[in-house]
Amino acid sequence: MTRGNLTMPDHSHRAMSMLTQHESTVNSFYLAFFGRPADPAGMTFWAQHLDINGGNLAFITDAFANSEEARVRFGTDSAAERIAEIYQQLFNRATDAVGLAYWTDVLEQGHASMADVAVAIMNGAQGSDARLSALRQGAADALPRRWRNRAASTPATLRSKPRACWCAR
Repeated sequence: MTRGNLTMPDHSHRAMSMLTQHESTVNSFYLAFFGRPADPAGMTFWAQHLDINGGNLAFITDAFANSEEARVRFGTDSAAERIAEIYQQLFNRATDAVGLAYWTDVLEQGHASMADVAVAIMNGAQGSDARLSALRQGAADALPRRWRNRAASTPATLRSKPRACWCAR
């Protein structure tokens, strides 16, 4: 791009590769609740839902807590077991007794859903927990950029083929 006598670098590709606020929020939910980044279809679906609903998190929180993945992953785990798993997947450590008692009571008293608690634990991270959480969020947020960049650089004929084609490349 040229402006007067200056040639400006073309950054138009950046807009396509940057995450929206809603996509980053979706990734946060996936990391906190399921311990993994969002898959492309889930990212798109939930980010669009948040966009349509003005960023209201109520539906996504309820949907995550009652999803098939949650039922399979957590089964009949107690609240304390699920909280311990959240700490392990977010911070790679066991929960402290005070935190476990507090969050278990919040759940058992019905003051928050498990998804709310998972996100609150992630957002309340401090020290090394906060640094690890930020690194994981950054890595999770980088995945959609890589998917988009790969899709943008892949010929349309390959993008339209079954997923097995990606593995063979």
